Amino acid sequence: MTCSTGTPSMPPEEERRGRALYSGMAASLYRLRYVFDYGGGCLWGDNEAAKDRFGYAIDPIALPLSPETVAHIAQVSAWYDTSLTWEYLPDPGPWRQEECARFNMAARTLHTDIARVRPDLRRAR
Repeated sequence: MTCSTGTPSMPPEEERRGRALYSGMAASLYRLRYVFDYGGGCLWGDNEAAKDRFGYAIDPIALPLSPETVAHIAQVSAWYDTSLTWEYLPDPGPWRQEECARFNMAARTLHTDIARVRPDLRRAR
């Protein structure tokens, strides 16, 4: 049994929207990467403008996101952290396929929420 966590696979339509938001922007815009890392959240600077303004690991509070979206990011990130067996890292994770599927759905929903509320995230001048 395999469990894919980290960057959940997106349906093609959502993936296209995500690419348009995070990687297809003009050079004058912030580009963000959406990928989960243990203990590190899910938003990362993906170009120099974003890294200069927010750092590499981006604290969602620093972004113009709603408090609900910031709380959702914290919740899904904390959930992701439970997928690792922290006591002995080489052991298989504690999640079974059903938990993986629930997490991946939540991660896709979160990605859609972020893309919906911040399609205009641009570099401040």
